[in-house]
Amino acid sequence: MRWGTFLHRVVVLAILAPMYAAGKLFAADPLSNDPLRWVPREANLCLKIENPRLLVETFLHHPLYQQLRKLEALQEIWESISLRRFQQLIAYYERELGKPWPKLLDDLAGNGIVLAFNTQNEGPFLLVVQGRDANVLAQFKDLALQVLEQEVGRNEAKWVRKQATHRGVVGYQVAPEFYLAQHDQILLLSNRDTVLKMGIDLIVDATDKQNNSGLPSIVSAPELAQARRLLSEGEPDGKPLVWLYGNYGAFRQSPDGKNLFAQPRNDVVLTLLFGGWLDAMGRNDYVAAGLFHRGDTMKLAIRLPSGREGLQPEMAAFCAGEPGSLPLLEPKQVIFSHSFYWDLGALYDLREKLMPAGTAKDFESATKQASRFLPGTTLPDLLRGAGKYHRMVVAHQEKCGYQTEPKQRIPAFAFVTAYRDARFPKAMDALLRSAALLAGAQAQLKLQEVTYQGVKIVGYRFPEDKPFLESDPDDLRFNFSPCYAQVNDQFLVCSTIEFCQQLIDYLKSHSQEKAQSPTMQMQFYSTGLTAFLRSQPDLLETAAVLQQAVPIEEARRQVKEVLAYLDRLGTLKFQADFRPKTFHWDMIWKSGP
Repeated sequence: MRWGTFLHRVVVLAILAPMYAAGKLFAADPLSNDPLRWVPREANLCLKIENPRLLVETFLHHPLYQQLRKLEALQEIWESISLRRFQQLIAYYERELGKPWPKLLDDLAGNGIVLAFNTQNEGPFLLVVQGRDANVLAQFKDLALQVLEQEVGRNEAKWVRKQATHRGVVGYQVAPEFYLAQHDQILLLSNRDTVLKMGIDLIVDATDKQNNSGLPSIVSAPELAQARRLLSEGEPDGKPLVWLYGNYGAFRQSPDGKNLFAQPRNDVVLTLLFGGWLDAMGRNDYVAAGLFHRGDTMKLAIRLPSGREGLQPEMAAFCAGEPGSLPLLEPKQVIFSHSFYWDLGALYDLREKLMPAGTAKDFESATKQASRFLPGTTLPDLLRGAGKYHRMVVAHQEKCGYQTEPKQRIPAFAFVTAYRDARFPKAMDALLRSAALLAGAQAQLKLQEVTYQGVKIVGYRFPEDKPFLESDPDDLRFNFSPCYAQVNDQFLVCSTIEFCQQLIDYLKSHSQEKAQSPTMQMQFYSTGLTAFLRSQPDLLETAAVLQQAVPIEEARRQVKEVLAYLDRLGTLKFQADFRPKTFHWDMIWKSGP
């Protein structure tokens, strides 16, 4: 028997509500109306929705969701059996309880929903749904149990419902690991009877002072209050739609946790990619996260109560007490842009503190071997001269500079670093020329040096009048004319000469830009992506014809409709910021017009 097939019928309005709704966190509700009060302190991971109806309506009323429902290419999803059954189930509850779903959601869960876990003890969970009408909640519970019984019968299984009473509260076991109980406006669900009893104890303790179990609630944990305050700081209204509190103190003290947060750690790749972040996590026991909505912007915020203060000295390779990154490069039809702080020179100089002894020794030996192939410099000197601020950018480029059009287009891309040693460009010029000489012998690359806006561009093109390798039947090589250039203190390596010219114009017009606060920021742009997709409509139309078996005219119309929708998705930004006392990580979606 697969209980998951039908158990969701019981909790569909409670568990699926977070997928549709928005709430007011930190509202001035009395403590008795806070479902967190009925969560035992043993829980170390809590997800809370303060106002499920508001969360539902925020998503359902969003203009982009309304437009998504109208896309013909997705009608098969909206008409799927699963979704129709879900809508029928909602209609069933509306009919039997005599209220529309928004009012039902208020009555059933208007005071909030909490899903709590203890990740250390084989994953027990407790779902607390606190409504505003005890009678409606009782009717819903009875209807849900009836739905379960009917579903079990359709699956030709035997329906078993065990009933027990704990401290005057009736509970039910309807599956080997599924327990539920109701007390007035509160509905409890868990996969352990012991956890369900703990929730009942907290509820009864609130009124029965003489027979108090003494069980502490999660609201007594000081870290929870600190997490709530930390999450609200710096936000316009301080009210996330959904928020999460996670305490990983026990994991941090475990052998796996000590290995993860140790310095130096055995996994050098983790250190190189997330060294600063892991250092911040290793200096505290909890994390807070929240989903915020304001106008056309949705933000997922993650907060840690530790920042640059207390950062280990060797972490200077990933974060320093200065502005974190240069502004994002945003040329015409940009698809993706990334800016980050990474001090390669400090990474090499601090290798013995960042890496295990054996790895650091191997790394030093490898740099010495590599230096033999670097004309006029050494790899350590090259790393020290590279600077701290680096940027990457990908953009749609309409012309590739060749007469031959590739059968499949690839966006242009570039890497830009702000070097700090005046000898760095000369060393990179010698290195890249040597590399091109080796690669050019096989690829038949032709050197092309041009001067654009007073800047020398050293580039290479593939010949169009000679056959190439059989491994390139789609002429992908004509998407590339690799090159490099120097603009003030910026060194560029680009996939095409034409894109390099575009970036030269951009950097010259933005020469006064200074480093900003975030240590890392990256952003995706829907307008650039749709511009790229529109440049190769045949591939999209063919895919639509094959997947949906529609005429080519209908495929073209659907592709046009989908691209117009994608164009309105706006931007998706990720950023990490080491502040003096806190660490901020944000994912920000801003929808387009």
